[in-house]
Amino acid sequence: MVFSELRARTWMKQEALFLELLKGKDPNNDLYDAARYQVQSGGKRLRAVLPVVVQGALSRAWSRPEERDLERAIWSGLAVEILHSATLCHDDVMDGDRVRRDQPTVWVNHGIPQAINAGDLLFFVARDALSKAPFSDAAKLKALSSLSEKIAFVIEGQGLETTLLRHHRAPDPESYARIAEGKTGGLFSLCLVLGALSCEAEVSILETLDRVGAELGWVFQVQDDLIDLIGEKGRGEKGNDLREGKPSWLVADACARMNEPLRRRFLERLYQARESKSEEDVAWLIAQILELGTVESGMEILEMRVKNLRAQISDKTPSLTPVIDQFLGYFLEPLRVSFRKYQENGWSQS
Repeated sequence: MVFSELRARTWMKQEALFLELLKGKDPNNDLYDAARYQVQSGGKRLRAVLPVVVQGALSRAWSRPEERDLERAIWSGLAVEILHSATLCHDDVMDGDRVRRDQPTVWVNHGIPQAINAGDLLFFVARDALSKAPFSDAAKLKALSSLSEKIAFVIEGQGLETTLLRHHRAPDPESYARIAEGKTGGLFSLCLVLGALSCEAEVSILETLDRVGAELGWVFQVQDDLIDLIGEKGRGEKGNDLREGKPSWLVADACARMNEPLRRRFLERLYQARESKSEEDVAWLIAQILELGTVESGMEILEMRVKNLRAQISDKTPSLTPVIDQFLGYFLEPLRVSFRKYQENGWSQS
């Protein structure tokens, strides 16, 4: 079964389980409407399906009966997808984003206070989902501990990004890596670990997959930063990260190439309040990034990191090589298509 088909079939089961978790809640409290709206608003569902594809590959490689392992992985994927939705509720409030996945964000539909409440609620619903996975007592303790640890990593990554925004600083490669490996890598690590834990994997494999997940998070975040500028993310406009003043990889790389006077001017415009930032300001920021060759550099570094990631998986857990290849191809292909169009036609808003 190809990745997209498995993703759709898996999410159909997980969505029903999610709705069951919220069943019987106060129908007069639109908090639950806000939570359902966020989780059901679409998206790639990468975090929902990744534990399932990891579990499937390992169960087959180790000749394990798949039914019990699969049930654990389905609940695990649902838990991580709910966690992801919780962070998006909060992110969209912090960033002032009005559109996500081509739909109004939760705070636009339900107000800022209820969006914050929905995000808070979903953190605990995620834990509830994971607690229902039929792990052994020891494995469940490990799973819930990993979930708490990775939530903290995600929040720490967001906190560092907020610090850079607050003090109008450009990210250096080290701080960018900490943000990406926290905000994005934390949940990917959790996906890989829970998928392997569903098959009762030994500690050394869990540790390897934890490190691979952090690297996978860096790759995913850089592609996300690039596609925001040259592709389509369902957020209404290209270059939306620059409108927000987000300290993305593009910003980190461009600032590293600038002389000090230009860097000061760039950061001054980048960190203007969103409501006072004009389209001329955004166009100027985009022009600096494009002129410095940051997009081309990003694609080159991204492909190099992907190659290293594949080598790491092949060396440590070879049975997962096809899984990671398919997973990487699934989320990187839209960027590669957008990059080819960019090379042929140059940058355009449309």
